[in-house]
Amino acid sequence: MICQKFKETALILAGHGSTKNAQSSRHTRETAKRLQKRGIFKEVRAGFWKESPSFQEVFHGLDAKEAIVVPWFLTRGYFVEKVLVEQFAATPIPVRVVEPIGSQPEIIELMRGRAPVL
Repeated sequence: MICQKFKETALILAGHGSTKNAQSSRHTRETAKRLQKRGIFKEVRAGFWKESPSFQEVFHGLDAKEAIVVPWFLTRGYFVEKVLVEQFAATPIPVRVVEPIGSQPEIIELMRGRAPVL
């Protein structure tokens, strides 16, 4: 069941990808599939800078009226602030780019819990 708040919204996980390691995007793709199964958003997709689907291709056949783009990066920086903004400037539906996943307090705590104590 789609959450009423997001019944016309797509969630796009925007990752970097790699031309040298096809497995680099595996976790982003798997997360998109898990989120889609939860039924919170109308559609959930992953798009990449260096892999397919590209940031533009991710919109092909999308049946949503708006999209939320989550940068699949640890911090804000050149890529999030400049490249993603430019890439998602000309889209067929309104897009809102939110804070990168790494800036969320839950992610920071998870990383702290897994980091070895020095």
